[in-house]
Amino acid sequence: MRSRSGWLPATRSIHTRILLSYVGLIVLASGLSTIAIREVLLIRLEHRVQASVQQEFLEMDLLVSQGSDPRTGAAFTSVERAFDVYFQRNVPNNEEAMLAFSDGKIYRSSMTRFPLERLPQPVMERLGTSARTRAGGELERFDTAQGRRSTGSCR
Repeated sequence: MRSRSGWLPATRSIHTRILLSYVGLIVLASGLSTIAIREVLLIRLEHRVQASVQQEFLEMDLLVSQGSDPRTGAAFTSVERAFDVYFQRNVPNNEEAMLAFSDGKIYRSSMTRFPLERLPQPVMERLGTSARTRAGGELERFDTAQGRRSTGSCR
């Protein structure tokens, strides 16, 4: 009689089949849960970033529309001066970096944790472009008591 050797007899055992099905289910469940957790965390991060950008936008809008230049006591006469006051009064969180654009170029930044000189040139070009235009190519604007203002939001 011919003896069976190797893996073939082991795979025909019910114990081996049950063990392999458990291992397969564990691998499948781990993979699916990892993907689900990653997606949930990315969604939460996106919401946090959007809320933070919205908060900064509202603070800047409030400063420009209702604030006054501390030097003169009158309304801001230039966007650059409003940025100066905003950056003096605002301290970004550890995870935040703020850039102010004027005429498509970086006017001022608060990026101690993210130094500008270490950002790749394509990233800098994208930031400058997104500050000037939206996807449709038009400037993003909003109305205040002092007139129309352009946003410098980057997404």
